[in-house]
Amino acid sequence: MPEDEHNLTLKQEAFVCAYLQNGFNATKAAKTAGYAEDSARVTGCQNLTNPNIAEAINARLDSEGITPARIKIAIAKIAFDSDAADFEAWLASGKTLVELRAEGFNTSLVKSISITSKGAKLELYSSLDALDKLAKIHGMYTENIDVTSKGKGIQSLPGLSKEDLAILAEKHGGPE
Repeated sequence: MPEDEHNLTLKQEAFVCAYLQNGFNATKAAKTAGYAEDSARVTGCQNLTNPNIAEAINARLDSEGITPARIKIAIAKIAFDSDAADFEAWLASGKTLVELRAEGFNTSLVKSISITSKGAKLELYSSLDALDKLAKIHGMYTENIDVTSKGKGIQSLPGLSKEDLAILAEKHGGPE
């Protein structure tokens, strides 16, 4: 019986919560929500295509201010504003990231910091990865995955003549 405004069952609601908490892994979310482990991958994928579940996920993201526009802006900052040279003075200054942020410095570009025997080591988020994500968002290229022929050439239906294929195409609105 549906339990919330998105007409989700308790198990579907648990899936939504787990999906948002575990870094958007549908298989793990299905397992966490109590779906069968041996079919968790399929169930997770099916849940993501369920309009009510997708709506609930998007509503939760929107309520947290995680909108498509904000995501694009954040990725664009990483892609275009990430320059390690900007951090050279900081590395020598001994200031904390909190102090830099208070001075208006964009510390969101920093992926990690570690102290080594040679001093501080700084790692920024990858500009190339961010550019790749922006390109995908804007449809600059698509990924084609062969899910039917396992890499083998696709052959026409055996036993059908060109005329038979033309009749089928005409009946079903396919290419002539």
